[in-house]
Amino acid sequence: MERPNLLAELLQKVPPEILGYVDYLENRVDALEHLVKEMEARLNLNSQNSSKPPSSDPPSAPPRPTKEKSGKKQGGQPGHTRHIRELLPVEEVDEVKKWWPTKCHNPKCGNDLKPEHQQGSPVRQQVTEIILNPVMVTEHQYYACTCSICGEVTRAARPREVPAGMFGAELVSIVSILHGRYRLTEREIVQMLDEIWGLELSLGSVAEMCHQTSEALAKPYEEILEEVSNSTHLNVDETGWKMGKVRQWLWVAVSSIATVFLLNSKRDKAAFRKLVKESYKGIISSDRLRSYNGLEAALHQWCWAHLLRDFRRLSECPGEGGIWGGEALELSRQVFEEWQAYREGEGEISLAQLREALKPIREDFEQLLKEGKEHKDGGVRSLSGELSKATASMWVFSEVEGVEPTNNAAERALRPAVIWRKTSFGSQSEGGLRFVERMLTVSSTLKQQGRSLIKFVVSAIRAKWHGEAVPSLLSSPSP
Repeated sequence: MERPNLLAELLQKVPPEILGYVDYLENRVDALEHLVKEMEARLNLNSQNSSKPPSSDPPSAPPRPTKEKSGKKQGGQPGHTRHIRELLPVEEVDEVKKWWPTKCHNPKCGNDLKPEHQQGSPVRQQVTEIILNPVMVTEHQYYACTCSICGEVTRAARPREVPAGMFGAELVSIVSILHGRYRLTEREIVQMLDEIWGLELSLGSVAEMCHQTSEALAKPYEEILEEVSNSTHLNVDETGWKMGKVRQWLWVAVSSIATVFLLNSKRDKAAFRKLVKESYKGIISSDRLRSYNGLEAALHQWCWAHLLRDFRRLSECPGEGGIWGGEALELSRQVFEEWQAYREGEGEISLAQLREALKPIREDFEQLLKEGKEHKDGGVRSLSGELSKATASMWVFSEVEGVEPTNNAAERALRPAVIWRKTSFGSQSEGGLRFVERMLTVSSTLKQQGRSLIKFVVSAIRAKWHGEAVPSLLSSPSP
């Protein structure tokens, strides 16, 4: 409903005091309408139009969009390679049990059968089982002897392969991996080891094992932290963490061969530069956090998933702001359609062809942003002004091979850490922060490289105990 326009002749008859009061009321109404609009926008925020997690969505939130069904049946598709568990060679089997029939199965015969009646090769079946209570306790007794010449008493030294403490490298590694990779709490680890293997541990022993593992992984971690600044492309993101009641931020950088995590009390540019050096010359994909301001637009890819949420939020607003947001949302969908066609083309569509297909969409976007900077809706003006400052950051993925339009690589890397944070309530000390950094870095990097986590951690712990060189996480040269 629009406000009525009073005739000038009528306004001339109104006393100045009344006109002033009307002006006051109109300004007050404008302010309250603006406040209501802001509050409605906040109430309408959900995981689809903001950075809020899906778990925070209220019942009134719209259902998440679902992909159209392909019409294919569930399970393996035609041409899919079957995954069959191959039999191990007999020499690698722990135990072989041989079974012979004792009676002929012919009901008219029933003759006794003996092994010497064997016909052909046996049918082989291998059963894999976990042995309960496989814990092995070894007691090392160090005797002393008295020298028959000088009378000096000498006690046997601990052999190099025997650890100084009460627990071996395999046990220390398993406990640390259960905590740092599979996100079990210290109490759950104690309970699990007791119930399954009959091994009694204290909470302090679990904490000490994690500390030992953290110390062993310090050098591989520093190696990867240094290496990320030599990569040609990084996906970077951050999420909240805690140390006691103190807020922390968990940063992550993902390259093609490694993933590194860094905990910092800040979420600013200085914290970002502790993760990625100021001298870094590669491409960074991220959201539009202010900490990334100052990056060269041609080397900074903004995440289109975040842009999509911003445009969707505006499209849900009433009036002309919603119309502008709807147009931006439609153009964004066209961008993803072209990108999907490029990815699914499996080399049939070149990057140059993708760039050509995006050209009219890019032109329409630039025109929309130009109009948005003059828009009467404050939200549209703000977003348009921000995006117009570095529009090249929206299109780096169409210029450089290997760069994607979203920051999914970094967000996927953070997902296990977010789950761990919810179950552990963060860390309780500086040492705990370092354990989180190092275990997340090592486990994520080894997964990228297809290497064994348990083998690496055991080797690192043994090398640390023996004063040897710790194994490297750099299994291949950086790109």
